[in-house]
Amino acid sequence: MNCNHCHGRWTVGLPLPADGVATAYFYVRASSFGVFSNGADAFAAIPEVVYIRKAIPVGTPELVATYDLPSASSYDWSADPPVSATNSHAIWEEPVSRGTTAGREAAGIDQATQASDNFMSFLAGALLALGGAAILAAVIEAVHTRDWDLIRVLRPK
Repeated sequence: MNCNHCHGRWTVGLPLPADGVATAYFYVRASSFGVFSNGADAFAAIPEVVYIRKAIPVGTPELVATYDLPSASSYDWSADPPVSATNSHAIWEEPVSRGTTAGREAAGIDQATQASDNFMSFLAGALLALGGAAILAAVIEAVHTRDWDLIRVLRPK
């Protein structure tokens, strides 16, 4: 974690200044912390927020979670869509009310990649079956050739 205000903790208090805008960034030195993608499926962790108001609220706080995710726009994020998805990242935004906003996982599926993977699996199975059939036919022919030699020997001259 690289957060000057966090002091080695995963949580940090965020006092609201007079102008009503407060921002905290939590940078993590990890290539895939909170996000996973294998080309067909993608998962992103939306963090939990505990919002405690100690004074009269000014505006509505908002949680913004951004992840670098290759081909983020090609995924179908039907359960929890991001507000913005490009070829390099996805952004989720959500208003935070008083209390706890539960952490969750956003899941996406790349339908085209899954269809391609399914076709390739089918093709691999078909080629494996064809290869097995060719080997079986070769064995049968090898045995069958010996049968003809045996019949020729037994045939009267």
